[in-house]
Amino acid sequence: MLLSQPVTLPPQSSHRTNAANRTTERCPSPNDTAFQILRILGRYSLGDEKDDATTAASVAPFASLVMKHVVAERVIPMVLPAFPYKSINRVDKVLGAEPDLGEELALARLEALCRDIRNIYAPGATVAVVNDGLCYNGKPIFRLCINCNKWLILVPDITWVSDEDVWTYESGLRKIAVTEEYTSLSFHSMVSVLGVCDESQITKDVFLRSCAPTRQKLLTQYGEPSLDVRELLEQNPDCLMTYRGYLKFFEKELAHVPEVNAEPSHRRKVALVKSLAKNLIKRGFVSQALRSYSSCGADVP
Repeated sequence: MLLSQPVTLPPQSSHRTNAANRTTERCPSPNDTAFQILRILGRYSLGDEKDDATTAASVAPFASLVMKHVVAERVIPMVLPAFPYKSINRVDKVLGAEPDLGEELALARLEALCRDIRNIYAPGATVAVVNDGLCYNGKPIFRLCINCNKWLILVPDITWVSDEDVWTYESGLRKIAVTEEYTSLSFHSMVSVLGVCDESQITKDVFLRSCAPTRQKLLTQYGEPSLDVRELLEQNPDCLMTYRGYLKFFEKELAHVPEVNAEPSHRRKVALVKSLAKNLIKRGFVSQALRSYSSCGADVP
């Protein structure tokens, strides 16, 4: 069973009578319904095929939240920080900044998740997709080296993705949802999540003007400037494994960036990739920002 511990429920009728044939049918209790919802969540979780015990462990942290909404007969709200932008490697990985078939399939899967929950629980479920691209994008600063007459990367940011590309991607996702008539999905940009501007008033111009203040607010309110990434990597095996994954990611991501390829020193290229990977570790503060999002709160899985 996916519920980690029994839940005390208020007394209620658990049977109903079918007037046509005078048979008695058992109504699912909130406990049963929550269990079925958790099974659906486990089935949609990513990764290899899991046995029942592994699936139960992966969704157990959400049991009390799901039960709370089921008992109150409320829609189950979920938040997914994801869909930042397309890769800057437009040679080996993607064709451009627009969402493509990958995003179409991903959004269809999220809508299907909510549909399956609604089939066994009338209030249903919703997914608020929070586009977190502004947490990681930005332009690096370059300095011209007088001796070698080459542009050197002085202050690398996380990626080379422009604010305009982030807008193109985010607006493209919304168009897919509208075209496919997805009613269970909503989209929220970081510029509105952090209160820089209202979601209903976002246009391209408003978005582009709001990007810099949004990143500044993220760094000011949710950044951890005192975080020692080197010490963290030494003490936390999970973080170290994530860091190594980031190293491989950036090696391929930067494969066709002219400024990187123009760097004559392999040592400096390696140092750049390590710096980017460590910066990406630091940007984990995004989860804290999302938890303060007013429509999510503490009752969201």
